[in-house]
Amino acid sequence: KTILVKADIKQIQGAWSQTFGLGILSAVDIETNLPISVNFPIFGAEHKFIDGSGYLGKIKVSTVVIDNKVKIVNIGAAAETLTSFRFKEASGNENILIKKIILTNVGSALDADIKNVRLLDQDGRLVVSAPSPVNKQVVFNSVSGYLIKKNSSAVFTVKLDVVGGNGRDIKFIIRNVDDIEAQSEKENYGLL
Repeated sequence: KTILVKADIKQIQGAWSQTFGLGILSAVDIETNLPISVNFPIFGAEHKFIDGSGYLGKIKVSTVVIDNKVKIVNIGAAAETLTSFRFKEASGNENILIKKIILTNVGSALDADIKNVRLLDQDGRLVVSAPSPVNKQVVFNSVSGYLIKKNSSAVFTVKLDVVGGNGRDIKFIIRNVDDIEAQSEKENYGLL
C-alpha cells in the first residue's frame, strides 16, 4: 500500500535551506490488527525549504458579481447560472494548472434539489461537470488541469439544473484554501 502525506508548512523565520522529512519510527506507531513486515525506521523523501516568492506561481480567487438582486429560479430550470469565480495567477512567475475545485452549498437546498452541475470557462466551454452535490459539496476534478497563464486570469461560471427545493435557496462558495488544488505547470509544485 502507498500512504500519501500532505502537510501545510507555515513560514518560519530562518527556516530557508533547512531540510525536513517524515517517517515512521517503529511498528508501535501504526495502529492495525494485521501483522506488519517492514524494516523500521522508514522515511519518505527529504525536502528543503526554499523561498519560492520569486519562482512559484500564486493564485488569487475572487467572486464575480453577476447580479446584486436575489434571483428567483423556477423548479425545472435548466442550465441556470448560479455564480462565477475569477482565478488569477498573481505572481507573474509561471503558468498554473487548476486541478480541483470544491464548492460547498451553504444554502438550504438539498443535494437532491440540484442536478447536472457544470463549470464553464469565460468562453462558455465546459471545463468539468458533476452529476449533483454529495453532502452539500460539488467536487470538480480535472486530471489534466485548466491552464492559466502567468499574469492572466480565468473566470469560471457555475451552471446547474434545479429539480426540486420549493422555498429553499442555493449558494455555492469556495469555503477555504484546501478547496482548491493547483500546481505550477513547469515544476508541478502544489500552490495555495
